[in-house]
Amino acid sequence: MPDGFDPPEPLRLLFAWVDEQGFVVKGHDGDLYGSLSDNGWVGTSIELRGYTAEQTLSYARSWFDESVPDAAARLWPFAQTGGEGSMAALWRDGRGQVRIVHLGSGSGSMMTRETQIICCREAPVR
Repeated sequence: MPDGFDPPEPLRLLFAWVDEQGFVVKGHDGDLYGSLSDNGWVGTSIELRGYTAEQTLSYARSWFDESVPDAAARLWPFAQTGGEGSMAALWRDGRGQVRIVHLGSGSGSMMTRETQIICCREAPVR
């Protein structure tokens, strides 16, 4: 996880549980992948994988272009949530607060932490 990110406690507990269950594997690319099950074909499937700085930069550019110049330093994708490329990520807002973000297509794309909800495509991310 990049410096400056302090994930919410439920997310830290999820990562620890996935590791304790032995649901973390090394991919062909050498990266670690986690899941909610030891069988990706049965039950809930979610790919937990932290992006590298280079991958985050590319992903941030595709989402924010130049509208948020420091987006790559404020974003850390950690889970694929949909087959079309939707991702869950941590986002450090302008006040330094870390939020859980969903970046995807459609009306379900939002930033959320506790009770705050901000639509990514509709509202500027500051």
